[in-house]
Amino acid sequence: MYDFRTNSRITASGAYIFGKQGLISFDYTFRDYTNMAFSGGNFNDINQNFEREYRNTNAINIGTEWRFDRLSVRGGYLYEENPNTVAAKGGTNNDDNTQGYSLGLGYDFGSILVDLSYRNTERQDFESMYRPGDVAINSNACRFSGTIRINL
Repeated sequence: MYDFRTNSRITASGAYIFGKQGLISFDYTFRDYTNMAFSGGNFNDINQNFEREYRNTNAINIGTEWRFDRLSVRGGYLYEENPNTVAAKGGTNNDDNTQGYSLGLGYDFGSILVDLSYRNTERQDFESMYRPGDVAINSNACRFSGTIRINL
């Protein structure tokens, strides 16, 4: 039987609540991708690739939400490092990391709650045909979502 050990992760979170008006929250996550490994067979080459091609990463999420009577307004920012060391060497100033923001708006009508949100994330990947960093691919993902909740 073969086993696979995934990356380890440590997260620290905190928030400051301003009564019933709003809050500010913060999350920090450290991920250790270098300890990934297959076991139960001859996986030395693959495991050495994990150690060589992956690095420890940091991620930060900051968010806030404020209430104005029945209206809620939210915003957030995210930053996450790319774990791939080969991709990281291809870019300048760690352009291969993911960053983005989100915005949200909600209104409570009493028994009906309407919520709208927008999220945008950007990353630049450095792909290679011949050597690390040959081609830069910009990735920009946007997501809109809406929710209607009915309390019965």
